[in-house]
Amino acid sequence: MLPAPAGSGLRFRLDDAVEFAAHPDYVVDTRRATVLGLGEHRVSTVEHLLSALCGSGITNALIAVDGPEIPASDGSALEFIDAIDAAGIAEQPLPQLRNVVREPHVFRDGDKLLAVVPAPAFRVRMTIDFPAPVGSQYVDYDSAAATYRTAVAPNRTFGFRHEVEALLERGLAMGGSLDNAVVFDTDGPMVPLRAADEPARHKVLDLIGDFALLGAYPQCEVIAIKSGHALHFAAVRALVERAAVAAASAG
Repeated sequence: MLPAPAGSGLRFRLDDAVEFAAHPDYVVDTRRATVLGLGEHRVSTVEHLLSALCGSGITNALIAVDGPEIPASDGSALEFIDAIDAAGIAEQPLPQLRNVVREPHVFRDGDKLLAVVPAPAFRVRMTIDFPAPVGSQYVDYDSAAATYRTAVAPNRTFGFRHEVEALLERGLAMGGSLDNAVVFDTDGPMVPLRAADEPARHKVLDLIGDFALLGAYPQCEVIAIKSGHALHFAAVRALVERAAVAAASAG
């Protein structure tokens, strides 16, 4: 993560070959993670890093990536937050861009739902519903409370043991381990949880990272029920397009 001039936004530089904005125009896949790309160049699992930047209030940064994926670390955003804190944050002489939602928007995909409604500050109400032993969980995150570092960042990605075994059999997730994810067996998590509702908190982490692709502070409340990257992307793309239309009309 490198400093960037005021007004440049969050940008990716891949393999010293291409550079582009963290923007929905460059989303190429949302099946298991948010993947950005330009031409033949791709970078996967950008959501945890973008979440840390957004949660820290970083609006301008150049993210230089060597390889096809952002390092998984422990499956949370904590290492990125620690690195940002260690480097320090500089204030820059331009006002913060905002994507202000002025009317409700609803997005559906089967039994998954995401509603974006007007609000004075960014807020996420997340409900998840998975088979046992995860079950149903609810988290309410209000960015105005400035609790991202403690309430969101430490929470790790998660999955079920049978899913991990199936991926390994297919030659996928070869770098995955109990060091960078919470794996649930039939009896419960195979490692201690950092919070009783860690899976729901991680889903909030993911959503914040995906909404960083707005390229502006998301002034809205997001009500998410069983949502994932694909639904987040649909919402972000619609909000970016609405903002572009509004700007063109105003001009």
